[in-house]
Amino acid sequence: MDKTTLPAVMKMEDLINGECTISEKLDRFFKALIGGKDIRHRDGVNCHILSDSLASDAIYCVSNGTVKPSKHITLGMTVKSLTSSRKMINNLNRLGHCCNYNTLEELETEATISSVNRSQIFPPDIIQNLSLSTGVAFDNFDRYVDTLTGKDTLQDTVGIIYQNVSDDYDIKLILSSISGNLDIPLSPTKRRRTFNEEIPELPSFSHRLEMLENLTPVDNELTLPANLTLIETIDLLYLLSHFLHVPNTPMWIGFNSKIIKDTSPKQKVSYLTSINFSPTNVAVVKHTMEQAQVVGKECNQTYVQVTYDLAIAKIAFKIQSTSKPQSFHPSWFIPFNDGFLQSHRSFYK
Repeated sequence: MDKTTLPAVMKMEDLINGECTISEKLDRFFKALIGGKDIRHRDGVNCHILSDSLASDAIYCVSNGTVKPSKHITLGMTVKSLTSSRKMINNLNRLGHCCNYNTLEELETEATISSVNRSQIFPPDIIQNLSLSTGVAFDNFDRYVDTLTGKDTLQDTVGIIYQNVSDDYDIKLILSSISGNLDIPLSPTKRRRTFNEEIPELPSFSHRLEMLENLTPVDNELTLPANLTLIETIDLLYLLSHFLHVPNTPMWIGFNSKIIKDTSPKQKVSYLTSINFSPTNVAVVKHTMEQAQVVGKECNQTYVQVTYDLAIAKIAFKIQSTSKPQSFHPSWFIPFNDGFLQSHRSFYK
């Protein structure tokens, strides 16, 4: 088995892939050991997960921890993130299930430094291509910490970027060439365990905000969709399913996804760098609008859609109205679509 040493400049994909791949013979051995003579059991998802886990443990233990499979990196980082318990991670390490605490800290630090040193705002998995529709969204994220008064919970501004998924092989080649030529300084030979974060200061916004333009009413008359009767019937069936306690009834979005055939393109969602200030701060809203412009230019988009909730959108409209015309062109922003944002956020809870 060949060992693939983790690069000095790490990306999340390197940590997820680990330092080795499970060979076909080893995988077949553990599947036969777990599944026995039952072919359906051997080909099942549960058997595949267990065989990967046992094969990874075998590789890690036989190599005395010098070869780190994907499981031993990702499981350790997940437990560290969820519990922050050094004892729990070291106990799992003694049983051969994950890397030790010091190794995980080194890998996390190097991956964080590599991510911070990237010059682009968009994440590495986003493709710079005009044909792929790209947009961003920002909302508040509560930090569950106690304040002096017990009120006014602290909030961060969290942004996501979404993009249509492409099946084009040429576009994927462009992605691999871009992600492989990032302008990142070389890492030292010894891995670091501490990271001194430099938090950039947001420039203050001293202008008085006011809405200088009135929203023009739509001249077209309100028209009812042709499939209104079908939609009302589906909504009624959804309510009846919950009222009658039909087993395994999903929530509204999941219920419609089982009935309605969605032909729209698939999208991938990634996180942007969070901002440690409230999203209703005027300087933060202006910064997110500037970030959206940069993302649009980096991804070769002619415009970008920015999604806010209503409270942030009001501030964004005022900034767009009072700023210079060349700063935030109206065609670059569609700053309110709360239902879309809540649908995306539901997948992260």
